[in-house]
Amino acid sequence: MQETKNPKQRVTVGAQLHKSEADACPEANVAANGTAQWHIALVPQRKYMLMCRDYFRSLHLDTYIAGTEEEKTYKNRTRRTIQHIVIYGMVFVKMDSSKAESVFRGCPYMSTFLYNRAKPKDEKTGRPPLATVSDKEMNDLKQAINESMPGAVTFSDERLENAESIYVARGPLKGLEGSYLHRDGDDYLILYLSSIGHVKIKVLLKDCVIRDKKKS
Repeated sequence: MQETKNPKQRVTVGAQLHKSEADACPEANVAANGTAQWHIALVPQRKYMLMCRDYFRSLHLDTYIAGTEEEKTYKNRTRRTIQHIVIYGMVFVKMDSSKAESVFRGCPYMSTFLYNRAKPKDEKTGRPPLATVSDKEMNDLKQAINESMPGAVTFSDERLENAESIYVARGPLKGLEGSYLHRDGDDYLILYLSSIGHVKIKVLLKDCVIRDKKKS
């Protein structure tokens, strides 16, 4: 496995982490060929996540870090950018899976791509296929993070059994659907992401419709 090098380049932090490359550079939307899918780059340290994202951008790849940034001004008039990252250690990138090897070899900030070990290994490479996240899941994730207050969305891998289904019918999270969880006096929508787990989103129950229980 490729060793993560110590980056020396300076990183320019954008105004918002939730801005994907399709927003920042419309002409670089590689999804137009219809074969690109969202993959997950595993990044060993938080400080390398922005560097990894910027590297993907330099290749004109649509990329996304699950989080936001806010500019905070203190009483002494100093300013600091506060990062609210929801999913640590992962940078999403949309590309053709055939490009994964060359992208990996050129990026010193990531350790590997996430593989879907639930599927059989390829006879030629001896490895399972790369894990992917669908466009709908990514759009739902972006909506959940962009439209929620900081701290209202958290990443989890806990398993829920026989959970009721919940649909957001009103408000900025309208259209999101997932499993319902009530814990410690708060109500949550559990949004599942293929291969990696799910995010837990705090919701207002008055804006939601709870449906029948899922069958086990």
